[in-house]
Amino acid sequence: MKSLLSISILLTIVFNALLIPAYGSTLSNYSVGKVLQANELQQEDKLTEAITVLEEYDPSREYDKAYINRMLAGFYWQKQDPKNTIRLLTLAVDAKQLPVNAQRETLTMLADILIAEGEYRLSQKRYYELLPLLEESRALELVWLRLAQSQYQLSKWAIVEKSVKQQQHFQTLAKIEPRVLPLNMQLGAQLAQQKWKSAIQTTASLRELEPKNEVWWRQLIALYMQTHDHRNALITLQQADRAKFILSNQQLTLMAQLYAQSGVPYQAAKTYERLSDIGRDPELIAQQAYYWQQAKEWQLALMHWDRAANLKPQYYKQYALLAIQQRELENALSAIDRMPNKDASLLVIKTQILNEMGKTEVALNTITLAHQLSPSDSTATWLRYLTQHQAIR
Repeated sequence: MKSLLSISILLTIVFNALLIPAYGSTLSNYSVGKVLQANELQQEDKLTEAITVLEEYDPSREYDKAYINRMLAGFYWQKQDPKNTIRLLTLAVDAKQLPVNAQRETLTMLADILIAEGEYRLSQKRYYELLPLLEESRALELVWLRLAQSQYQLSKWAIVEKSVKQQQHFQTLAKIEPRVLPLNMQLGAQLAQQKWKSAIQTTASLRELEPKNEVWWRQLIALYMQTHDHRNALITLQQADRAKFILSNQQLTLMAQLYAQSGVPYQAAKTYERLSDIGRDPELIAQQAYYWQQAKEWQLALMHWDRAANLKPQYYKQYALLAIQQRELENALSAIDRMPNKDASLLVIKTQILNEMGKTEVALNTITLAHQLSPSDSTATWLRYLTQHQAIR
């Protein structure tokens, strides 16, 4: 902020400091002499001598003091001495002796230097003093913007919103092109107050101003998720995708989840294909298999359960269950046999497969082992059924 303001402040102060404007004619003759002497020294690059001339002069008239303090402030600013610049501008302003135009200019300089130097409370006070002296919409827009900046630095979130609202009003009246800065501050204030719905509107405006800035797209998606508006979150992700933004793995995963929640598991599974590490992560492959299964794409689901199981054998169980459903009993049995550390529940599934394949004796041996490992109603029922079936044979 300081660098942006400094150039305009310097030009304004120096320009006004080096001239004796029309209202300078009301200075006493002796003061005019001192002013001209200091001005000549400054033009000869003798800035220190010019300052000494004015610092050692103590005029009796209040107007002369205000005028000379204002001029001295310009010299100190040229010397890059903001502390003395602020001190002298404050004296000039608070004397209230300068004509209206000069008072307005001097107060503007003081407020701008204060905000540039990080004196936000004081700059806020001075900008409020400046408002009644302004009539043009363009000038009022700028002061309300500076007020919002000061208040933002002070974390006065509710007041920031009010100041930005005024800035937007005068921006419209002055026909100034919309700015990102005030809306960005407004967004920060709304987020700090957890005003999510208002923040959505502001973020949408920022995205309209800067459609190629990915920050606003991400912010908008996050806010839709915060407000549980999953439909618009998905729409925004789709729009970002069509706008050729490179979606991160996290964003693609979220898009897939939102597709699934919207009842479109096929698109969820297709979205997973785009994950950069999909081929190395068994959990991601398993999730994709689940989406294919939800979409009733049975062969694709089996293929992905198999891929996940090759990396993490525990997924052979899901493969086996789906294979049973699809009547691929040999594949289901093979999958279970490849699983290490088979527990009783897995042996029950294997028993079911063997029974359906007509391998009663092997099924009986399997359920007997399962019952020994962990007796349950299920193992007992299967054991009784297969024992009776074997006896009949």
